[in-house]
Amino acid sequence: MKRIKYALLLLVCVLLMGCGKMGEEGKSAEAVTADQALAAVKNYCHKTNPDLQGIEDAGNYPVYWDIETADDNEIVILYRSYTAAQVRYYIDPATGETYVTEFMPGISTEEERTEEAFNIRDYIVEGAENEPEEKNDTSLVPGEYVREFVEEFEGADVTYTESFVLNENGTGFYTAQDTVAIKWDEERIYDDSMSFEYRVDKKILRVKVDNEWREFKRK
Repeated sequence: MKRIKYALLLLVCVLLMGCGKMGEEGKSAEAVTADQALAAVKNYCHKTNPDLQGIEDAGNYPVYWDIETADDNEIVILYRSYTAAQVRYYIDPATGETYVTEFMPGISTEEERTEEAFNIRDYIVEGAENEPEEKNDTSLVPGEYVREFVEEFEGADVTYTESFVLNENGTGFYTAQDTVAIKWDEERIYDDSMSFEYRVDKKILRVKVDNEWREFKRK
């Protein structure tokens, strides 16, 4: 009888140890969040290009990162390089596996996949995604900003211009085909019918329209 009890006790212990082991090994890592991915891509870019911070600090070329899209299946982070290239990081939130594409406006016709591939989890900085988002320096906002772009019209390439005039008192004008009065604060440019997120530095105004950042150069 004692042997049976001992055998049963031993079996229970083995089962409990096995369950504990399965709990540790079977537990899947939490999915990468969009904010974690954004901070990790920034970290990756700085680690792979030690000169990048100095280029950012100099302020001679616009450099920025943005969460372009994010859902349960894929996160896409856009990095606008100082070379003007648009580099996109396609991230699987579940596994962290990441591949990279590059698009050079005026040269490329479409995104081209590069040879870069890594796991974004290797570059996640704990707590970085909880840092408060940088606000625009409103002292840099006032000025006139212009964007030229080319579109095909009736078989010919036509150059179009759109512009913002932003006044010190938080008012301004947006001009494309027509001119409309607008307002701005430290986060958005808006009127009664539209509202756009923006970022500004000494030379560039970036306005987010339909999940795309449009660049306007300061005159």
